Amino acid sequence: MVFKLISEIVKGNIVLQELSGGIRDMYKTSREMYKDVWIAILTKDKDLAQRALKRDDEVNAKEVKIRENSLKYIATSMIPVDVTIAFSMIDLASILESMADYACVLAKMCIGGRIRYEKGEKYSKMLEKADQIIVDMFDNALVALEEEDRKRAKKVVKQYDDVLNLQKELMEKIDEDKRIEPGRAGGLVMAMNSFARIGRKLSLVAGCVLKPYPMLRH
Repeated sequence: MVFKLISEIVKGNIVLQELSGGIRDMYKTSREMYKDVWIAILTKDKDLAQRALKRDDEVNAKEVKIRENSLKYIATSMIPVDVTIAFSMIDLASILESMADYACVLAKMCIGGRIRYEKGEKYSKMLEKADQIIVDMFDNALVALEEEDRKRAKKVVKQYDDVLNLQKELMEKIDEDKRIEPGRAGGLVMAMNSFARIGRKLSLVAGCVLKPYPMLRH
């Protein structure tokens, strides 16, 4: 929605082009952070998890810059501006910054040994399933946003429900498991909670297409 309308409605506006580019950069960085963290979980590579943590500063800096430039665009433009475009940029930047934070939670858990992945083990398989959903959500949310693809956007919202159902299933299995260690149980719950929160943020990104600001539609 945002990127497409910026190119169509505000052609030649360098400030808005820079803002949309900043959102793309944040999305790319957040996605790469998540990918690194998942590989770190699979391989127990703490250095890779640490690299993802360090990249959080990039995301934070971009979020601040987008916020500042959006407000500057509103305050200093010599021509009438579409305020909702600027504020939608701020909203998206905030969503992506928060999503990166949850990737950092997973990274810290990996570094601290709180996530114990064991290939073939039933709980590890559930983490794998969560990852598969999240990876697909990353793809679908970006396509939905850039191409104003409502079908993809609805799929992302549905996939978030799938993550929540998986989270519920994990909790039920752990509650029934009389042999699981408390530390293992706690790590699994925290990890799945982070997956769910990342899924929530991706659903919000895609949701911009389903419930756009009225002024952005015209």
